[in-house]
Amino acid sequence: MLEVLLSPLELAMPTHDKLPQPSEFFKGKWYNKLVDDLRLAGLSKRTVYGYVRAIRQLSDFYQKSPEKITEADVRQFLLYQ
Repeated sequence: MLEVLLSPLELAMPTHDKLPQPSEFFKGKWYNKLVDDLRLAGLSKRTVYGYVRAIRQLSDFYQKSPEKITEADVRQFLLYQ
């Protein structure tokens, strides 16, 4: 019998079959458009999951929809997080 051994890293990684849930500030047309655009670009499930999660975290941090987040907001978020 052949057994497949998974590393601890592989066991800890989510399968990314489900995307992060929309939040109060990142939902509706912005959420759906991002997911659609990333999928149309042919990105992997793991990459789509990561991008959606990152934008959700940014939106939740500033309590704004993505359209209201400025370049300065993104810069500050990346420098201090």
